[in-house]
Amino acid sequence: VSTQSTWGEVKDFDHLGGGAHKVKASARGFGRPTVQQEIDPTTFLKKGTGNPACDSSEAKEKLTAGPGPFQRQTVKESKPTVPSRKDKPVMGLTTDKNFVVANAVETILQPAKTLDTAPAPATQKGSFGKVPKYLQSRKEDVAAERQLLQEQAAALGGGGRSQMRQLTDQEREDLQSGLKQKLQEKHKLYQQMSFNIDTQSKVARKEALEAELEKLEGAIQRLNKKNIFVYDDIGY
Repeated sequence: VSTQSTWGEVKDFDHLGGGAHKVKASARGFGRPTVQQEIDPTTFLKKGTGNPACDSSEAKEKLTAGPGPFQRQTVKESKPTVPSRKDKPVMGLTTDKNFVVANAVETILQPAKTLDTAPAPATQKGSFGKVPKYLQSRKEDVAAERQLLQEQAAALGGGGRSQMRQLTDQEREDLQSGLKQKLQEKHKLYQQMSFNIDTQSKVARKEALEAELEKLEGAIQRLNKKNIFVYDDIGY
């Protein structure tokens, strides 16, 4: 078994007879390495020695010459310069083209324009002058309801028997007494109202009481007749 000391020296412990386990070198990474590079204090990094591209003669010339004029690298060709006010325009340019004939030929060969198709007028449609479907369904519903009402009225008629009957004297007296009593109650409420009616609620209440009083008086006056017929649907 061998190990390394703090300074990197390797020692052999096999002469001790060994043991149940191997000796571990706990400090093997400490100290000087076994192979050490020679260090020369005069060989330090100097200008132009770190980058090989700078060691060439062209690079040295560029460094010594200094910065030159700026040149922009463009991909497209540059546009022509703007003419100055002293430049004379080119005069005397003529052409042999006949524009009248060229325009006529171009117009003849040009395809015709397609007009936008306008919708047909309502008078030319197939549904013009016909009753809409929703109105036909409504008419059918109204006719069915009318037929049902007629059937119910015929059933309640009892085969032609009249549903009108004459009031008896006792019934007429009972109705008159009830209406008179109600008339007195409404008249009492009307008399209890204040004389000064200055709000909208008081005006509405007064008008409602006057309408009820007029209605009760008219009913009592109609009951004073001798023959009174009423609609009786009880028993039919």
